[in-house]
Amino acid sequence: MSLIEKAGKKLDLPLEYAAGAHRVELTGTGEVRIEQHRGVTHYAPELIIVKGVGADIRIKGADLTLKMMTDDEIRVEGRIDGIELGQ
Repeated sequence: MSLIEKAGKKLDLPLEYAAGAHRVELTGTGEVRIEQHRGVTHYAPELIIVKGVGADIRIKGADLTLKMMTDDEIRVEGRIDGIELGQ
C-alpha cells in the first residue's frame, strides 16, 4: 500500500482525493462538474479545456459557459456533446 493510500485510508478519504486526482461528473446533457482542477486553459462557446491532474479535460458542445469556478471546483453549463481526456 502506497503512502497516499495509507494517508487516505487513515483520513477516511476516497483515493482520488488523497491522490489529488480530478473528478468529472456529468449531470444530464446540460452540466459538467469538475473537482480537483488546475485551471482553465481554453474558453470558447464550443470548447472549454480544463487542466486536470495528468490530463486535460476537453468539454465540447454549444453555448458552453463557465457557471462557477473556485479553487476546488468548476461547473460548465450548456449543451454538452462530449467530454474527452487527453494531453
